[in-house]
Amino acid sequence: MKKHWRSISILCVITVLLSGCGNSVENLTSQSVTSGNAVSGEAILFDETKKGADSSLENHTYCSKNCLYLADDEKDELIQISVRTNKKKTFEVPGLLSILRVENDRIFYTKSFWNGDDDVDYEDRYWICHMPIVSDGEGAEKPVVGKEERLEDIPGCSYDNRHPCMDEDSIYYVPYDASGKLLCYDWKRKKKETVSVKPYFYGDIYRFGGKVYFVTNRSEEAFVEVWDRGTDQVTRIDLPEPEGEDLERTVIAGRDAVYYSWYPEGDKKRIELRQMDLSTQQAESFVTEEEIKHLLSGEAGIREDAIRNCDMDLDIVGERLYLTLSLEWTEGSCWHIQDVILSRGLRQGDTLQYEPGLSECMQKYGKKKQGGLKKFRNYLYYDRAKSEKGITEIQYNTGKFQSLGEEKAYLRQDADDIEGERYRLFDCRTGKSKLVEKGMPEYYEYYYDHLWTDDYCG
Repeated sequence: MKKHWRSISILCVITVLLSGCGNSVENLTSQSVTSGNAVSGEAILFDETKKGADSSLENHTYCSKNCLYLADDEKDELIQISVRTNKKKTFEVPGLLSILRVENDRIFYTKSFWNGDDDVDYEDRYWICHMPIVSDGEGAEKPVVGKEERLEDIPGCSYDNRHPCMDEDSIYYVPYDASGKLLCYDWKRKKKETVSVKPYFYGDIYRFGGKVYFVTNRSEEAFVEVWDRGTDQVTRIDLPEPEGEDLERTVIAGRDAVYYSWYPEGDKKRIELRQMDLSTQQAESFVTEEEIKHLLSGEAGIREDAIRNCDMDLDIVGERLYLTLSLEWTEGSCWHIQDVILSRGLRQGDTLQYEPGLSECMQKYGKKKQGGLKKFRNYLYYDRAKSEKGITEIQYNTGKFQSLGEEKAYLRQDADDIEGERYRLFDCRTGKSKLVEKGMPEYYEYYYDHLWTDDYCG
């Protein structure tokens, strides 16, 4: 089994600068600015003396009151990790695919109903099931595999359309035998509804109160469909963009607005972040290219005219929007590759700022790769670097924050190493961090809210 860390979109990924090829890199963490996660407006500074991390399980997607649950679909095993004792138990569940959600008294999951024959009609089909969790009377808990049930009124579904997702009371899925429909099943009320949105959307689902936002981001269009469950009305909101250009986008939904970046395909030096107000359906600039480049040149020491490539990922944490700028820039004969973390409050009048604590942690602990161009021949960056006149060296920091939260962030020190069994846990409240390795109680904490599958489990 391999472990691969990826961005979720929903909620996604972040990075920063390495030293050794030019003196401006050190300026990345020499400034102290107010951080979005700081207590009482103080800056998040970096401190590596963090001794531990709490293990509260309340409100986590894949946890009950006492345990984390994981699905090993290669071994058909349900894995239970007791957070209190750090003990692991496994339960055989034939056909188990992935866990959708864990409540204190039950586990929801998908299960293949492939019959064992080489019948292609069944290979990508599944049931949505649940099983109870009971107490053994001594403070421990046990999933009751023998009482597995399929959710009634849900036919077999297809991964070809979209993997199902689940919030606190409903499951959203495309049934295998009902092409053209996206369905919502309220398992508490045992009620099924048809959602009048495109079932083959490419994007994410967000739930805010009584409304569900379906964010579609395809090569030819981007839009949001807001489904009001109380009135059963669907409102489509198109994201305005320049005409006549092939665009690449990053889109994320907040409670009252959608935030998105766009740039012409192949021209990744143009950076802009826009905001679409969902009530007025008016779009306006949220962060300008000038604001971003001014902050990079001032706080991060990266000259505006040196930037050669930039991708943007977005992450909403609390009342702040975090921007992950995956930057490539030149400095003398060196081609730098590193991500920089910026953030802005969602309220009107808030300003963009550089995140020093997260950046310094990444700069210090991210693995550095440095050498001549030929050494990086297998990397995507090689072709771009060799096309720049006078570039003879590449410096690359592979450290990436795989997830950000209001209290904690998870740093993958070498994102290129999918076999790694360690990460760095960063406390956003204190600016302290701790190395977490397999076998430590905090090791599985990352998976409390991140799906565990055969692509990225240990």
